[in-house]
Amino acid sequence: MRYHKLDLNLLTALKALLAEKNVTRAGEAVHVTQSAMSGILARLRDYFGDPLIVQVGRKMELTSLAESLVEPVNDVLLRIDATIATRPEFDPLITRRHFSVVASDYSISVLLLDVLRRVHRDAPGMSLEFRNPSESAPAELEAGEVDFIINPESQNSPLQSGAILFEDSYVIVVDAGNSEVGDSIEIDQYLA
Repeated sequence: MRYHKLDLNLLTALKALLAEKNVTRAGEAVHVTQSAMSGILARLRDYFGDPLIVQVGRKMELTSLAESLVEPVNDVLLRIDATIATRPEFDPLITRRHFSVVASDYSISVLLLDVLRRVHRDAPGMSLEFRNPSESAPAELEAGEVDFIINPESQNSPLQSGAILFEDSYVIVVDAGNSEVGDSIEIDQYLA
């Protein structure tokens, strides 16, 4: 399908090219051969009148036009995915949705074990994938590659909305006969 002379089928390939900055890896990401991805890149270069990806030294870099396309292309594809996945009514018994969640083992054990039990019981067709926290998680959320991130508040991106799900506090157990510590302890004492 074409929109303003752009083959819309090329958008997923463009997203992969912009993310990978490498024809071979982009081809692998969208399950086409390296030569097919080279042909797609040639068509995109022709459409935009820009090389999009150029060699700088030993690595490939995005042109300024390509840099400006990253966020809008991700946003368009994310909106398409959301539109396709949206159903007027959610029925857990028949859903086949897959969710990717970034969470530490600790968060999973504290917060999600009961959720997993309920999902298994009430939504048997739904699947959950857990990914380890990483610096790239906010970008993956923005690109629609993950659905949910559970992080300590200090690691949240100011560009993404969030809510406090649970709070923890630290407790120090000290021998009652320890004369070095009273009813409370200062950070310097703790570190010592």
